[in-house]
Amino acid sequence: MSYRHSLIKILFTLHGAWLATGGAALAENVWLDNKASLRVDVEVTEAPTSPEAGIIAMIPDGGLLPKPVPEPVVYGADGKLLPSEVLWHNPNEGLAVVFQPPTGGNTVSLYFKGVAAAARGTGALRPSLLVYTRELTSASLELAQIIPNRLTGITDTRVTQVAVIGQRGNPMGKDDNYLSYYTGWIKRAKAARVYFATISDEGSELRIDGKSVASWPGLHTRKDGAKGQFGGWVELSAGLHRIEYFHFEKEGDQETQAAWRIPGETSGDLPVMIPATAFIRSGKASLVRAAFRDGRPVAAIAGNTRAVNYFWFGTLPANLFRLEAVLTADNPPDTVYTWSPDPERRRTGPTLDWIFEGPEPRPLTLTASNAKGASLVTVPVLSFTPPPKASVGQPSDRQAFRNSLLNMCRAIPAGKDPCARWSPDLWATLVGVSEPYRGYDLLLEIVSRESGSLKALTPADRSLLQDILIGTMRIINTNDVSKWLGRFEETDPDREGKRRWKDERFDFVLYDLQDIPAARPLAAEFQSRAMNPAETAMANVRMGDVERAAGNIEAATRLYSSAQDRYREATRTQTMMRNVQTAATPRGLRRPGDKSQPEEPEEALRVTTQNWKTFAVQEAAYLATTRNLIKKGYLFEARSVLRKWELEVPLCKLSGDYPLAEAEYFIAAQHYTRALAGLRIYRKGVDVSASLPEAMGLEMDCLTRLNRVAAAKELAKDIAKRFPNHPIGERARQVLEYGI
Repeated sequence: MSYRHSLIKILFTLHGAWLATGGAALAENVWLDNKASLRVDVEVTEAPTSPEAGIIAMIPDGGLLPKPVPEPVVYGADGKLLPSEVLWHNPNEGLAVVFQPPTGGNTVSLYFKGVAAAARGTGALRPSLLVYTRELTSASLELAQIIPNRLTGITDTRVTQVAVIGQRGNPMGKDDNYLSYYTGWIKRAKAARVYFATISDEGSELRIDGKSVASWPGLHTRKDGAKGQFGGWVELSAGLHRIEYFHFEKEGDQETQAAWRIPGETSGDLPVMIPATAFIRSGKASLVRAAFRDGRPVAAIAGNTRAVNYFWFGTLPANLFRLEAVLTADNPPDTVYTWSPDPERRRTGPTLDWIFEGPEPRPLTLTASNAKGASLVTVPVLSFTPPPKASVGQPSDRQAFRNSLLNMCRAIPAGKDPCARWSPDLWATLVGVSEPYRGYDLLLEIVSRESGSLKALTPADRSLLQDILIGTMRIINTNDVSKWLGRFEETDPDREGKRRWKDERFDFVLYDLQDIPAARPLAAEFQSRAMNPAETAMANVRMGDVERAAGNIEAATRLYSSAQDRYREATRTQTMMRNVQTAATPRGLRRPGDKSQPEEPEEALRVTTQNWKTFAVQEAAYLATTRNLIKKGYLFEARSVLRKWELEVPLCKLSGDYPLAEAEYFIAAQHYTRALAGLRIYRKGVDVSASLPEAMGLEMDCLTRLNRVAAAKELAKDIAKRFPNHPIGERARQVLEYGI
């Protein structure tokens, strides 16, 4: 089965827009049929190739059209009654009507009223070329042959116009287990003896003027009939001739093809597909406005709606739809639009981004209401053609899916878990489109309202989402950071997780709040709780960070040096232990998959000597790696490199490139306050450094981004004075002159 079977499309993508209404706009018009409750105006957009083919208009239903059976009466713009005929009516989806081409302009009005049984028309029109399809697990040629008797009032039959009888799939649904029925008219300029044939997979039959001329029943592929072996000769007179084609498909490849051979007209000895030029073609009309006679607004959805794109992180694709109530300008201004993907979820507004996952049909309801009343449509959402695949590397695609997930959360009433009914595929989509420092509203909505559904995530995924929330909260809403840090630390069952939250709190207090007295006990707590040399080394780094921020550079230097020595010694001990284990354990006796006994020592950047050349090489490698990851948008990976860097070579925080790389990371995250704090500490802690001009330039940029113009200009004066011939000096002069 192809991928298209598992993609979602709103079924009412027939022609033009699914109407939304013009109660206000049409109030001044005279109703030509006082018994009608609904009026729909359409505009002819494509003329027929022959007048007898008529104009076909597709009108939505799903509860919009009058019951029990909608009967349209069609008038031209000149008030002339136009002959018409209902070609198809699926109460869940819509109605197809063909009418005589108008003579007084391109606008046509259809008046609808409910009757016990709709009139079938005079049969004078010759609509072409249409295909009706029906999905059925017990598909057979016999069932396809009764479709002409099931064109109205049936909820499992669909219709569309096609150019030829020659498809390699289901034009209106899934490609397996379906029936199809084609009907149209061939127009001959002169008489001819014609050989008609059917080429199909599975069974098929072709009729001309009601007589079977080519039949190939049963289960088969196209192979044995590819040369037109299943067919017959017909004497065609000049004029119109009706063609009907019946087909059914079980599984595997699909094909429908009506072919012919006309001596003297077609080339070769084999039949060829009947060309589009052989058929007369009906014109088309698109919906432009509609109104209820009682002034209620009319609900409708854009008819060209299709899935914008999809992500496939789980077992089923998650398809993004951008739903839109159309022609809203014709509704009264007090109209409220309410979307209901299911009875428990509601969202108001003329548009809605929503995700449907998997191939199962879903009902979607749109209600339009105001003081005069309401109308609603409920239409099925089901699989159809595949949309483009969204790109994980495209920020706009990730944001669009996060917006849709937020809508799905906010559609749940307050006091209820917004994700209680989420499938594993939706959870996988959430994790897949999440990224550092983005999606604050969505994640806050989930964690603040959830009552247990987050347990569906793995601990790693849950920690990831919480980490992202805290990061964005530090940018958007600092007042709530401490509360959520405490909650996450308290509920995290893992000791390492609790330590990470403590480290996040320390960073927030020291840099975002710039509260050095409050940061000191947090750093001391790291030291008191350290349980191994690596944790002790990191505790010294954090204590050094406090002293560096306080301007105590000598104390910071001692602490960073101690941390560096401790980490080097711990790393050396671990390497020796691995070497002993490797020597004691023959390679052939290792247990497969035993990660505690790697076959080769892990490669890592680590301090092996205090030689300044080694430090320079390590620093350059870390800087290049961090910048490359930031450039590619891999912020969490860049953060991991920074943490390894500050643990292995913390002295780089004082006069090396670490402060630059750290600032560039937070600038990329748009956390300008945090970047600014680190840069300011660095500037005040060094007198001369090759990185100082660049660091001061970044600091000035952060101030301008935070709209702190006065502070930016004050810093620019210092830069222009200290580095007059440096490129950053020119940038400073621009800030002084223009404030940018």
